[in-house]
Amino acid sequence: MSFARILFFALLLFYSALILSFTSMVNAFQPVKNLSLNTTANAVDNQQQQLVSDYQQKLNTILDNYSPTDTIKNEKQKMQLLENDLLAMKVPSIYRNLHLDLIKALYAYQQGQKDSLAQSRLLLQESVKKYAWLSSNLSLFIINNFQ
Repeated sequence: MSFARILFFALLLFYSALILSFTSMVNAFQPVKNLSLNTTANAVDNQQQQLVSDYQQKLNTILDNYSPTDTIKNEKQKMQLLENDLLAMKVPSIYRNLHLDLIKALYAYQQGQKDSLAQSRLLLQESVKKYAWLSSNLSLFIINNFQ
């Protein structure tokens, strides 16, 4: 064999080994990369779970505060304060529909139209069936305000 061929094969083997070692180094770092992505996903999941928990607790507290034993006697003022409290809340994505139903029901209550009140009552009663954690406070709220 000539010197040129030996040099060519030597360079070919060298660069092949270099490419293989580089790809194995890249593969070695990928699990760390995935771990950081999983950590970020877990942090987002934890934040979402905390938001859900806070929302459930705060909504129950808000509805409990507007019970028949509250000190606000003016119904319009009471519903306006309730609406303001609801609008100020951070809502997790899984409870968007529930929150919109509550806002729509309050709007119908403030308008005072009997047909929209009946529709709102049905909408809220369906929410009672869907969300067990809210059923007692929301049922009491419906009974006291949507008769």
